[in-house]
Amino acid sequence: MAGPCDPWLVAVAARGRFTGAPALPVPDVRRCVVATAHLHEELCAAGGLMATLAEAGCAVEALAVTDGDGGPERPGAHSRERAGDRRDRPSIARGYTALGLDPLRRYRLGLPAPLPAPRPAPDDGLDAGADVAAALADLVRPDPEGTLLVAPWEQDGHPDHDLVGTVAARVAREHRVRLLRYMLEPWRDDGTPSGIALLPRQAVRRFRLSGGVLQRKDRAVADLAAGRADTGAGCAEAELFLV
Repeated sequence: MAGPCDPWLVAVAARGRFTGAPALPVPDVRRCVVATAHLHEELCAAGGLMATLAEAGCAVEALAVTDGDGGPERPGAHSRERAGDRRDRPSIARGYTALGLDPLRRYRLGLPAPLPAPRPAPDDGLDAGADVAAALADLVRPDPEGTLLVAPWEQDGHPDHDLVGTVAARVAREHRVRLLRYMLEPWRDDGTPSGIALLPRQAVRRFRLSGGVLQRKDRAVADLAAGRADTGAGCAEAELFLV
């Protein structure tokens, strides 16, 4: 199984890749709901988009599926809290602040990782996929036409990411919500199988970050990737999404 997501690799993923892909304009939405399997991944993969939307007056909310500092718990969510999660809270909180995303509504389901493989459809109301689907549906239902759902690519290559992405795609279809997908595992360069060859290249879009947003993302990711010796060049000037 793949190890923890490397914040730096994700933050520089667009550098030199898919430079000919169409540009993604700032989405014209009232709300943005960002789903993530593990906290911090959403900041590295989509933090610039989140910050740009917040600057434009869009209400941005984030749902962390596994245990972590997702802020106020949703009613009925698991309340477990692990020592590692408490240790990571300061850098994650600083990342949100650096990006101008504090205060921001953050929720966590508190499901234990690793998540099971995604099922074709929830069949008993008790599996992790059903829990994630119910939570996302609650968040997008108030304004489906004006909401953007941002989630991991369903073929990312990590079981936790794949489950969240699969369920998010299902919720987007059922509620007719616009969906953008971000990638995490395909950018690894450690000898593990990569999903980059599976990327539907015609669906790739580059979201260019403004100078101010890029500077704020640099500060956020430098903290999350503390100890890396190759962060001097800063984050990529764009983020990559699948439409």
